[in-house]
Amino acid sequence: MVDLSSALHIRHIRYVVSAAELGSFRRAAIHLNVPESTISRRISDLEAWLGTKIFIRSAAGVRLTFAGERFVLRCRYLLTEIRHAQSEIQAVRQGMSGMLTIGVISSLASSTLSALLRDFAEQHPKIHTTYIEATAEAHLFQAGSLTLDVAFVSDEGVPRKFSSQCLWHERLFAVLPEAHPCARKSNLDIGSIADETFLLNDSARGRTISQYLHRRLGALGCRPNIRYQDVDQESLPLLVALGHGITIALEPTMIARMPGVVLRPIAEPRRIHAIWSEENDNPALPLFLKLAKSVQE
Repeated sequence: MVDLSSALHIRHIRYVVSAAELGSFRRAAIHLNVPESTISRRISDLEAWLGTKIFIRSAAGVRLTFAGERFVLRCRYLLTEIRHAQSEIQAVRQGMSGMLTIGVISSLASSTLSALLRDFAEQHPKIHTTYIEATAEAHLFQAGSLTLDVAFVSDEGVPRKFSSQCLWHERLFAVLPEAHPCARKSNLDIGSIADETFLLNDSARGRTISQYLHRRLGALGCRPNIRYQDVDQESLPLLVALGHGITIALEPTMIARMPGVVLRPIAEPRRIHAIWSEENDNPALPLFLKLAKSVQE
């Protein structure tokens, strides 16, 4: 069979469908605002490429052959799909629909982040969002490979090839046993807990906190004593209550209600940045960034 992909154009499909619906090359030409000879010649070319007649011509007009009826049925479906594709592309371009993949490190329960995500969902209900929790390094790789649209990371160094914007500050909290000497302090300097045993797990959040402790305590000439536990994030405060050590929380909402532990904010908050690749052409991204930057304002 002859490959028509290089010879067949959408306008030829429209010529065939219009002639079939109107029963005349002349009426099709008037409807499409092209010369009748153009429609007749292009349809003849198409019949030659197909190796069969599409229309039976007569003085009264044209009617489809059996093969032509099958061909036009497919052509109508093709034109409908093209119209749908055009509508979907227009909706995506205008930000009316689409998809957005967001990378997070802190809990989605974080008040600022959750408010941003809620507002975006309300303003753009047809843009579907997917969330990935990973370390900052993983987010940078994913953003660079365009498998992630935007990520929220703390103030680790961002390579120059990425765009970034500092949006807000977020407090970290030390989770201490009720009887801990620092339990009565309103704010903790990170140096005051430098000698403690820190309980972490091997999740993305656990690795992020580990990096934070090594960076902050390392600047003070200390090496953090980290003991990794094979438990979920919510179980770490329970181990603190049992006296096995302390931990660091990114979001205090659930922990504040746990018996046997207290939360104390660490004095210096983290700066939270949005990062994205300039090569990312997802139309939903600038809409999200515009709303995210309004948080800063």
